[in-house]
Amino acid sequence: MVKIDEKTVICPCGARMVLRHNRKLKKNFFGCSNYPECTNTHSADNDGAPLGIPADAETRKLRTELKEELNKYFDTGDRIQDVGDRGRFLEHYTGETRVARLHKDQIRKLLMKLRK
Repeated sequence: MVKIDEKTVICPCGARMVLRHNRKLKKNFFGCSNYPECTNTHSADNDGAPLGIPADAETRKLRTELKEELNKYFDTGDRIQDVGDRGRFLEHYTGETRVARLHKDQIRKLLMKLRK
């Protein structure tokens, strides 16, 4: 399990992630302290807080699949309504409103539910 608190973000490889700034994109991100052996990164908001939970490759793939399924399921043509509907659906089944905060087991259950 990946740990996040106010000061520490742990990479899926087990190392500490370090807050960095991309000057070109003008965005904060977390990079693994084991770079260049580990090239995992994770998004951060402008204040340096992590966005979601860092994930390994399998979890990232599952999150992408879930987003695609949610887009198919909640496609009314009204983007604002669709985003709200997706958030309520996620919150109902997981207690979270963002795919980026879900773990593999939660994603797999949701994918099974959506693909029925």
